[in-house]
Amino acid sequence: MSSITIIPRTYSSTTSSNLPNINIPPLRPAYLNPNPIPR
Repeated sequence: MSSITIIPRTYSSTTSSNLPNINIPPLRPAYLNPNPIPR
């Protein structure tokens, strides 16, 4: 049961890290590309 507890904990951390990671990269390039796109 110890192994099962470590799997869900690691999966939760990876999912949480993936969510903010995916939102950060698109926000950074989007801020640099909004100048040439709207203008």
